Amino acid sequence: MTEITSANFEQMFPIIYEDIRQSSFIAIDTEMTGLVCDKSCTPSLFDTLEARYSKQRRSANKFIVCQLGLSLFMRDYKSNSYEAKTYTFYLCPRSLNCRRADFSFDMSAIEFLAYNHFEFDKFAKLGINYLNEIEEQNLINRFDDFLDIDFIDCPIRYETCSHQVSEWLNKRSSDKDCGNQLILKCWPTVNPLVNYVFIKQLRNNFPTVWVQEMNGKFIVRPIDVKERANLLKEDGSEREQVIDKMIGFSKVFKCLIDIKRPIVGHNMLMDLLLMYHNFYKPLPKKMKQFMSSLHSIFPYIFDTKCMIFNEKQNLNEFAYIFRSPSLGEVYAKLKDDDMVNAFPGTPMVYQKTNENNKAIDTYSPHNAGFDAFATAFVFLKVSHILLVKNSGDGNEIQDHVFFDMLKVIENHVNKINLIRANFHYLSITGPNPLAKSKWLFARKRNKYSKFNLTTLTSKLAEHGTADIKVIDTNSSVLIATNSHKMAKTIVEIFRTDANIKVSDYNVYKHNRTMRLFLWSVLTISSGFTAMLSIRLIKYLKQ
Repeated sequence: MTEITSANFEQMFPIIYEDIRQSSFIAIDTEMTGLVCDKSCTPSLFDTLEARYSKQRRSANKFIVCQLGLSLFMRDYKSNSYEAKTYTFYLCPRSLNCRRADFSFDMSAIEFLAYNHFEFDKFAKLGINYLNEIEEQNLINRFDDFLDIDFIDCPIRYETCSHQVSEWLNKRSSDKDCGNQLILKCWPTVNPLVNYVFIKQLRNNFPTVWVQEMNGKFIVRPIDVKERANLLKEDGSEREQVIDKMIGFSKVFKCLIDIKRPIVGHNMLMDLLLMYHNFYKPLPKKMKQFMSSLHSIFPYIFDTKCMIFNEKQNLNEFAYIFRSPSLGEVYAKLKDDDMVNAFPGTPMVYQKTNENNKAIDTYSPHNAGFDAFATAFVFLKVSHILLVKNSGDGNEIQDHVFFDMLKVIENHVNKINLIRANFHYLSITGPNPLAKSKWLFARKRNKYSKFNLTTLTSKLAEHGTADIKVIDTNSSVLIATNSHKMAKTIVEIFRTDANIKVSDYNVYKHNRTMRLFLWSVLTISSGFTAMLSIRLIKYLKQ
């Protein structure tokens, strides 16, 4: 697994691009600075698909990706195997004049990342910058506008450095042995644009010297008029380099879009939203627009969480593996399971190992690179099991054929898992599934009964996942269960309860707004009917 930071990104990018181009499929995973931006965005079984998208869109606008893993699986057609190359990118957006540079960091996310050994120092100091397409075009078209940087708020002390250059030039005029270069006492910041502006201002204020960034230092050397004129001609090239560094990781994302390989994730909706928003375009307000745009850049998406759930009958003999809630645990069990590895034509997975890419030989959950590799591994193993089962007895499969595998799992393409939701998944390109939850209405049995929400919540938790929407704190609530079976159980349990009565929710019977509307319609209808009757009687009497 190769770790990529701003220190080695430019050097490694051509290699990463070539690996993406040669890959058969690509698994992704992200670590983020938060999941839910406020209480109103908490997932609920009451959510419609549009409401769920709206909630997660608001959170994706607040948080960022701080680490991203790419695991690239390449089919070796000479042997029944895949070669895996995995990259872990540390990402951090840099301040940019005229651009929102703030983001939220949820304390629970900090605690979670710290518990899993996330290196915050690398995130802050060596995180790779990125821009979405709108930000990139703004930077290119209005580059000079972004150069108006106030060094008062900058870690580089411009006045101090300017004074150091002045002293050196004065000393050099009287002492030629004081050296032909000066290393400034300040060092480059993590922001390429700030460094460019700093260098440019020093060059403008001191026309007899040339300042450049080199090996993590600012170097000053004397130049003559002719050399200065020649160097200034290269300013356009320096601009391009700065813009390229500011685009940063988004170049990798553009490669993923251009290559159009299948993208694999595990419970990946928030991953997709954050990647789209930060590296591509601002998230559309409407879910339909988002799905259409997402499909245009990633036509083939597979969510292993969704695949495993939808194939639980075909994978029933491996329930002891797939009932594990953790991706890392599923990966570990699949890797070492004799029955799985004995399937006909099971492909081997070899990890690319060299000085840049170390094999993943330790269990490292919630490292984005490890999770991406584990996701790709699980995807491959599950898909091959389904391929063998689809072929009958499996004896005819001598070698794993990648495109045959894709054909077998094509009914899982573009279905994204949803957690704590009324629907099992979100379909990007096809019809969405039927709602799985059933609503119940709970109320006091009579005016003397006690209605205790805490007791009700505890009883519901004993039988599965449920959400409560309070109608009246002292008398009634709406309950959304995660299945019809659970709803039936809850109704039965409270059938003999002395204080609370639970029944199937009926919008006409239990929704006060609907009842008022119906009474209004009935009243108007009755009045209209009476008026017509009176007019008819008067007409008949004439």
